[in-house]
Amino acid sequence: MGNIIDNQLKVGGPRETLEVFRNSFAVINSNGEVEDVDLNLLFPVPQNLRSDSATEKQKELGNRLQRLLWGIPTWCCVDGNYKPYEKESEHSDVYTFSSACNGPVSFVQHASMLFDDLKFSLVCEDVCNHCADFYEISNGEITSSKSESGIED
Repeated sequence: MGNIIDNQLKVGGPRETLEVFRNSFAVINSNGEVEDVDLNLLFPVPQNLRSDSATEKQKELGNRLQRLLWGIPTWCCVDGNYKPYEKESEHSDVYTFSSACNGPVSFVQHASMLFDDLKFSLVCEDVCNHCADFYEISNGEITSSKSESGIED
């Protein structure tokens, strides 16, 4: 079984752009509250590569595309311990979710190319191995990164 990665994505910039990003990345319920995140909303993998009727070759291509676009092998999800979205200030939002094996670094890089007036900070904590990776990402580039081990729960 793969490691579970706890991710915190902080996004900063103009409120109007933050709202556009939120509406293209988050699952919003009928009350207007964010209840989950879905990387497939912003960078979808075609349905014919994910469906039950897809051939093994199509599914393999879909998995490769997902890893390329998102940087992770499986969906991100919010579990009961997380508040998936918080408006931190007028100029920053915070998303909290988990993923399997890796953090969604490629997803954030790709998103930062589309939303070039936003700044992204991603923390990916591997709770099983007590380590974390920290990234600052803008305009499709990782502008800084560091790793730490010995992270406490």
